[in-house]
Amino acid sequence: MGTLLELQKIDSQLDQLNDNCELLLKEIHEDHGRLRQSNLLKDKETIVVEINLRIKNLISVNVDNISRKQSLEKRLFSGNITNTKELSSLQLELDNIGTIIDDNELETFELEDNITELTSMIEQLQGSIIKLDKEKQIEIEKLNPQVDSLRVQITKIESEKKDCNKDISSGLLTMYETLRLSKKGIAVCTINELQGACEICKITVPTSFLARLRANASVVTCPSCGRIAALK
Repeated sequence: MGTLLELQKIDSQLDQLNDNCELLLKEIHEDHGRLRQSNLLKDKETIVVEINLRIKNLISVNVDNISRKQSLEKRLFSGNITNTKELSSLQLELDNIGTIIDDNELETFELEDNITELTSMIEQLQGSIIKLDKEKQIEIEKLNPQVDSLRVQITKIESEKKDCNKDISSGLLTMYETLRLSKKGIAVCTINELQGACEICKITVPTSFLARLRANASVVTCPSCGRIAALK
């Protein structure tokens, strides 16, 4: 079972290298808060657009109201209206329009102040994103060579595994790969001949089992953990 133990060692190296490579790639693709900052920036920009539309609407309404106010003032001061009730009604309408104009102007000023504040926030967020991008680029430039180095090692080990597989029968190889999947990557266990126990599950094996291992006539598996057994 020496070849299988060698294959297991190779697979263990490959697993570790692939895990390390995956961790580095995850680190490279991690945005470190950039997505949150970008979403926040989009939210602020959307609010600014909505406020600008509101301001535009208020200004448009006030243009009409001012025109209406001027028309009412012209009628009021023309001297053509002598009916007291009509004069009172006209004055009331003028007062109402004046209030609406003042309220709209006040809201416009407040909204413009909001835009000024939001614009400052947007500039800060943009600066923060630029800083994050620069830091990320530096990190990527540092990590990419490490990923490349790992990939070279993986290619080399995979070549060694391919050579090792040539010395193993297809049936035994299938059994090995199946056990690897079900036994957390460890398909082969060693049996300590002096202690008479499996070094993976620590269970003592029968003397007859040791005799079968020594004979090396067939593939045997640990009676406890079910892994392919090799004598140590």
